[in-house]
Amino acid sequence: MNEHPTETHRDQDRETLLARIDLLERENVALRRTAQEAQRIFDGSCDFLQRFDLAGNFLYISAACRAVLGYEPDEMIGKASFEFLHPDDVEPTKKEQQILLAGGPPSRIELRLRRKDGVYVWMECRPVLIRGPHGEPLEFVVTAREVTERKRMEDRLRASEERFRALLAGLHVGVVMQEPSGKNVLFNPHALTLLGVTEDQLLGRTSFDPRWGAVYEDGSPCPGEVHPISVALRTGKPVRNFVHGVDRPALGDRVWLLVSAAPQFDEHGVVTGAIATFTDITARKEAEDLVRSQAHMLEEMSTPLVPIRDDIVTMPLIGTVDARRADLVLDTLLTGIAQRGARVAILDITGVSVVDSHVATTLVRAAQAARLLGAQVVLTGIRGSVAQTLVELGVDLSGLVTRSTLQGGIAWAFARRS
Repeated sequence: MNEHPTETHRDQDRETLLARIDLLERENVALRRTAQEAQRIFDGSCDFLQRFDLAGNFLYISAACRAVLGYEPDEMIGKASFEFLHPDDVEPTKKEQQILLAGGPPSRIELRLRRKDGVYVWMECRPVLIRGPHGEPLEFVVTAREVTERKRMEDRLRASEERFRALLAGLHVGVVMQEPSGKNVLFNPHALTLLGVTEDQLLGRTSFDPRWGAVYEDGSPCPGEVHPISVALRTGKPVRNFVHGVDRPALGDRVWLLVSAAPQFDEHGVVTGAIATFTDITARKEAEDLVRSQAHMLEEMSTPLVPIRDDIVTMPLIGTVDARRADLVLDTLLTGIAQRGARVAILDITGVSVVDSHVATTLVRAAQAARLLGAQVVLTGIRGSVAQTLVELGVDLSGLVTRSTLQGGIAWAFARRS
């Protein structure tokens, strides 16, 4: 009676065991399929997978190493990975391993591996430390990708940038680059010298900063929106040869700059920034101001208004009378008549080298304007050749009193007063 239940239990245990075996076999098949799929992925990837023991010996390397390094996987497995490293990269790689073993986070590293033909190629590697169930380190797994061409491009770009910066540093003109916001993002040493600022003071500053104290040539404020680089950023058009002054508080002076600016564009024609170049024209500006001052002084000396008496003034003219000087003669004469209340103005042309229609017109205009102020113009110093020229020109001198000499003109003025 008791044998039947026992036999039943045995059948149930056998079925359970067979079911577990079947499940394990299916799981094993699935794992093999997964491993095969992973192997196909690794072998078909441009990146390749590497496994190392804790001593750095190859345990596994995927088939992609053929295309990158020229080795068959079997040629590398069992060998020390450090044998393939560039000598300069051995110590940094060992330090990275120590960091991982100490519990540090994995990071991206770049190193050089020797190909089978002896040429080194750059690799970007991401190492990971595999640990056991109790946290014990088991092996390193590294994914690697060749980046030789990228490194070459980076080296070329770095060399190009170094040449560019060397060129900027060697220029004897100031150079400043601004981004679309108007902030300074690049400049050369000469720009710092010309502007009298430090790198920290210039970096990030805009043209609208009131500390520049920018002025036009006439001394009036020059706002930031009209600075060449601001105009280039706003309009997308270049600006040439703009002159303005900039205060240099650190040096206690003002520098005059000749500035040009050009916008920079991206491939879609959008303004991405602007570059301004400027030179110091302070010495030239001061020389020009001096020349203008001296010219003005000479003009005043060449058109002096000499008072003979409160109501009598005389203006001896010397040299050539051009359009500019003619205007100055009239302005000086009429201002003097009005200020002094003069009744007689003597114009002496003894020293005028050439008397032409222009000079004659100036004399007539002077007489007409003086009469409006209640004064009589006396023309003196008329030589025979001058008189003949005036007759030939048909000049109407009816409104002027004429005398051959300055003394004669003064005598006439005194006699008129008496």
